[in-house]
Amino acid sequence: MNLNINFLRFWFSAVCGSFLIISGSFAQQIYLDDDFRDWETIPALHTDKSGDGGVSGIDFRSLKMSNSDEYLYIYLEVSKFINIQSSNSITMFLDTDNQSATGWNIYGIGAELSFNFGYREGGYYSGSSTVSVRHAAIGLVTAPTVTSDRFEIAIRRKFNVGGTETFLQNRIKIVFSNETVAGDRLPDNNEGIEYLFSDNGPDITLPYSIEKKDNRHVRLMAYNVERDNFFNLTVRDQYKRIFNAIQPDIIGFSEIYNNSSSATAALVENLLPSSGGRQWYHAGVSPDIRLVSRYPIVDTRAINGNGAFLLNMGSWQMVCIVTHLPCCENEISRQQEVDNIMAFIRDIRLGVSPFDVRQGTPVIITGDMNFVGFREQLQTMLTGDIANNSVYGPDFRPDWDESDLDDLSPFVTDAPFTYTWYNPAGSFSAGRLDYFIYTGSVLDIHNSFTLNTEVMQPEKRSAFGLLAGDTGPVSDHFPLVADFSLKGSISGNIDAIPSDNDSVFWSVYPNPSANRMIKVVLQNAPVHPPEIQILSTEGKSVQKYTFPKGSAELSINGENLIPGLYYFQLKSGKNIFKKAVYLN
Repeated sequence: MNLNINFLRFWFSAVCGSFLIISGSFAQQIYLDDDFRDWETIPALHTDKSGDGGVSGIDFRSLKMSNSDEYLYIYLEVSKFINIQSSNSITMFLDTDNQSATGWNIYGIGAELSFNFGYREGGYYSGSSTVSVRHAAIGLVTAPTVTSDRFEIAIRRKFNVGGTETFLQNRIKIVFSNETVAGDRLPDNNEGIEYLFSDNGPDITLPYSIEKKDNRHVRLMAYNVERDNFFNLTVRDQYKRIFNAIQPDIIGFSEIYNNSSSATAALVENLLPSSGGRQWYHAGVSPDIRLVSRYPIVDTRAINGNGAFLLNMGSWQMVCIVTHLPCCENEISRQQEVDNIMAFIRDIRLGVSPFDVRQGTPVIITGDMNFVGFREQLQTMLTGDIANNSVYGPDFRPDWDESDLDDLSPFVTDAPFTYTWYNPAGSFSAGRLDYFIYTGSVLDIHNSFTLNTEVMQPEKRSAFGLLAGDTGPVSDHFPLVADFSLKGSISGNIDAIPSDNDSVFWSVYPNPSANRMIKVVLQNAPVHPPEIQILSTEGKSVQKYTFPKGSAELSINGENLIPGLYYFQLKSGKNIFKKAVYLN
């Protein structure tokens, strides 16, 4: 009956154009993970009038709300890409008891709470007193951390401000206002949007595992340890509990400035002693990148202070790039470093990397990306769309199957968020700064999480010898953890791995080619001559060749092709292989 009543309310409000829509039947668990698909089944509480954004250009579009037992969730869509945590005047006014006579009488509601997202502060209003509010007091989390035109917002339903315990009552009202000259407001009328909480909030379901699900999986941990705090004796016990609970195989450290990679490995050995002939290998890149690994480190290269490491995984190799990109508002330098990292990966794809690797070698980029500004930096990392082509070369498709790289985005332990950084004393709320980006065509991910012991369920903490206060004091970043394997290596489907289509099976040289004269050489002359197609980056066939019968070598004259990146596709029987080739 309740469902029918609320459906009729929603239908009536939509048909009549009212700004007041009551919601109580559409509540569901929301995950703040830069993915808005969980909002698709929730109707909009309000669709705002378009074209009234004023000089700021920020025009409110739509508002959705949901809740769990612990949080109020808000979806806000605007007309332009902005950073929700800076350079805007978007302010939320929340009437926590749906009483216009209490709180701050503004825009037709009695707001007990206000919060200006761009200035990262607000106020709590009770009677004639006002208390300043920061994000930590109300449990505020926003996503994404980069610029967007859609945002997810979470606020605790119970919080303490100035020593006063505050609850969001069963019915609340909300207003969003761009507090600039002629700024837009949602809703435009002085009524506010009313929301009715669901009494039965859904449970959070996060199927992570602190333990590996299979000992054959490789566990990678990325950890910014906040200016050598890893070596601080006062938090040695916390680090020991964290490392013993996680049991990593490979650790990518950042912000170790004053201690060498050998000293870092020695401390890891102290925390996780080796046995059975094992050891911790190590390497470092100035100024602060350190890699400690159970697998031998074959080669190391610096990329603008970020570290690229080639690891011998036994029967296969892996490229692990550990990052610490420029912080804060340094957009230009951050984009430059991302461009350079992707140019390094393009060289791996082209077969001209300083690392001697074969086609299909897994690549993982992890660490502190500091993606707190323009979304284009993250898009470059995922898609290979390089910003400065004149310096860093052409765009390319970064995965081996010509697709984008995968963004893992692990959830915080037992919390519906993907933030990796949190400083309750700072002005910025929790954000996703650390990433795990990888070639999904050749790697399987089996498990992942971001360890925050404070929000972790007590029984899980206890089971792994952790304390609630372990992760907070040691760093403002949380350890990011992922378990992976080479695709097919666990299931036995080795044929799915493109491991023999590089120097073993065929080669293309010179690459890059200065005069566009190319030779394609096979290891053996096949009985059935294979076919070679040259494809544009869009996948369009521009030239086609067939090996002479009985020959293992094919000469190609590409002088009619314009300079740029191409893909040579070799088809032999049922097998199709590709190799990226750059023609100067």
